[in-house]
Amino acid sequence: MNTESTTRNDCPLASAGEALIRLSGILNNRELEVSIPKGLLTVESAHNYLDIGRTSFYRLIKDGEIPKGRDISGRPHWRREDLDAFIARKFAGSDI
Repeated sequence: MNTESTTRNDCPLASAGEALIRLSGILNNRELEVSIPKGLLTVESAHNYLDIGRTSFYRLIKDGEIPKGRDISGRPHWRREDLDAFIARKFAGSDI
């Protein structure tokens, strides 16, 4: 019976898995390094900016109240001024 313990460094599968995790982290960081101009919001930022849920945000797009996002780096983005215009229309004539 072999009493030697196998360490993580001795296992080629563990090393390959760790390499894939490191590579994934590098790729993810590269995606984050893409420069998005100021004033553009991702779907997460946009629906949070309006303080509504994602489903409600997409419903407003479907109903034509908010324009569709423009694709940048494979993800839709919205101009903050378009969202501000939506807010202004919703509150037009109110005392707020």
